This record gives sequence, structure tokens and C-alpha cells, in this order.
Amino acid sequence: MVAAHPQQRVSDLLAQHAQRIASLAKALRDEPGFEPSRHDDIWLLRYCLSYPDTASASRAAARGLSWRLKNQQDGVTRRVMALPIDAWPGYLECVPYLGLHVFMAEDAALLVALLVLRRCQFREMAAKVPTQTIIAFLTHLKEYTFAVTDAATRRSGVLHKTLRINLCAGISREIVSPYLWMATARANSGSATAFPQLLHAELHADPPPLLQLLFNRLVKPLLPPKTVEKMALVSTGADGDASAVVGGLLGEANVPDVLGGRLLLGSGLLSGSLREQDEARSAEAGAASPPCEPAPPSRPPYTDALVQHHEPPPSAGPVHSSPGQSGSARLLLGLGAAVALAVATAVFAPRDGGGVARGSFAR
Repeated sequence: MVAAHPQQRVSDLLAQHAQRIASLAKALRDEPGFEPSRHDDIWLLRYCLSYPDTASASRAAARGLSWRLKNQQDGVTRRVMALPIDAWPGYLECVPYLGLHVFMAEDAALLVALLVLRRCQFREMAAKVPTQTIIAFLTHLKEYTFAVTDAATRRSGVLHKTLRINLCAGISREIVSPYLWMATARANSGSATAFPQLLHAELHADPPPLLQLLFNRLVKPLLPPKTVEKMALVSTGADGDASAVVGGLLGEANVPDVLGGRLLLGSGLLSGSLREQDEARSAEAGAASPPCEPAPPSRPPYTDALVQHHEPPPSAGPVHSSPGQSGSARLLLGLGAAVALAVATAVFAPRDGGGVARGSFAR
């Protein structure tokens, strides 16, 4: 059973780790990209909590700074916190293919990323959207996850983390896209230590037996032990435990409707207070711009109906599994599910400490 988020006070943690924070700041003072005014005690604290000693924390922070400097991530941070989400690169092109919902459970100090795999169409997205557009959008989404969590930590004085929930029921072969998997892996190859102390727990609801086998044999051995401890399998339905587990982590009022709860997610990527903040940014952007006729989007906004009723490419053939699948088709479906979970893990919440697992996709 995944433990509840302890909601530690930042002031207590800073006092407890003051000596290590000072040592880490000293070790990083000559590191390219390190700026004490931006990389303050709270930023340093996350590395102290993620790594057992100053030396390993310093190496991880230096790698993270190098990656951020190389990829100009500070500019991405400014964009995701200033622009409405539909102004991000690739938003309109990518979101219709992603059954993703992101919301903040303030009472639990957790940012929730809920991925409905039956609504994901990675294969079609890879076929129709340029790879660089996909990577640009996912980069902004990853940075948004960390920036919003960090902002909530500073605003509330309580360390915020993320909860990932992957709903695996009803998945199809449409999630199979090895090319997208490899492209995402390359894009994330240097970011493993750039987002410390982010993940609290990861829940997989209703994974097929073959997926469980592949995940246990192929994916889990690549992950740090601390990450494995944060993962749990849950089930939905009348006798399932998913609603109770999520309710224990988030509070009953924050159980999403797709798990039988009262929280209505709606049809957009952002829900609740995050959607309100995004609408405020959109209004500010509109007020700051001269009136003009908006250009039509390249794709309509995300809706459940849009995701569920996409026409497959002419050469793709049927994309949904059927009871009469051959053994090779079932294996492909299982591998696709494993790939989808790996991609989701890489995209929506990077690793913390406990070591860096080369080639893995979860933190």
C-alpha cells in the first residue's frame, strides 16, 4: 500500500538540512548555470532530500544544471508560467491524441497526472505530428509539472509532489509506437536529475496480466529501488480498491469521476484551479494584445469524443484489439502497453534520487 504524502513543512526541512544545503551551495558555486538568486535553499533542498550525501547531490545537480543550460529550459519555465496552455508549441497538434488530465489536490499537496490509456493514440500522433513538435510540447508539459509543483510549495510552505495514475483498462494497439518511444527517450536522455523530489507515488489501474509480466520483467529491474517502492497496482469496478486508494491519498473530494469519485475532470487537459489559472493567463494575454481575428487552430481542442472517434490512417488497419487476436498480436499489445507506461513515466514526472537508472523511463 502506498503511504499518504506526509506534507512536510518546508521551514522544518530547511532547518533540518541546513548544513547539507550550505555545503551543496558551496560545491555548486562555480558550476555553469548555477545562480544563487534562482537556485535558492528550496531548490537545493530537493537535491539534499533525493541523494544520500553532498557529493552525489552535487553531481546530480551539476548534471541537471548542464541539461537545463544546454536546452535553455529556463526560457521554457518562463513560457509555461506566463502563457496559456494553448499557446505552447504543439499543444493543438498533440493533445487530441493524449487522454491526459492534470489537476492539483491542494489539501493533499499533490499534483495529479491521470492518463487514460484507452484514449491515447500514440501511433497516430507519431504518424501525423512532426517529431520535433511532439518533443517541444512534452518538454513544456514536463517543465510545467515541476514549475507548478514548485510554485505551490513556495506559496503554501508545504513540500508538494506528484501522483501519477495510469488507467490501463481498454487499451488497444493504437498505443504502440516504438518510434515515438525512442524519440522521447532521446529527448529525455539528459533530464534525469533536473527535476528532483517530484514523484510521491505511481498507480497502475487494471493492467492486463501480460503487461504486468512485461513490466515486472523488463521495466522494473531498470528502476531505482526507491521508485519501485512508490508503485502500486490497483483495480477499478465494484469490488476494486482504486477509488479507496486514491481517496486515501487525495481525500474523497479529489477522487476523479473516471474512478467513481465526485471530481469532474471535464474534457480539457487542465482541471480545477489549474484550469482557472490558465484561463486567467489567457485573459491577460488577450487584454495585452490588439484585437484581431484569431487564426483557426490546426486541430480542434481536446474532447473525449474527438479522442475516441479519430479515423485511423488508411494504411494502419484496425487499431482495437478483438477476442480473436493471434498470440503475436497479444504480445504486440502487451509490449505497446509497456511502452505507453514507459513513455508516460518519462513525460509526465521525471525521476528523483536513489540513483539514475540509465535507459529507464521512470524516476
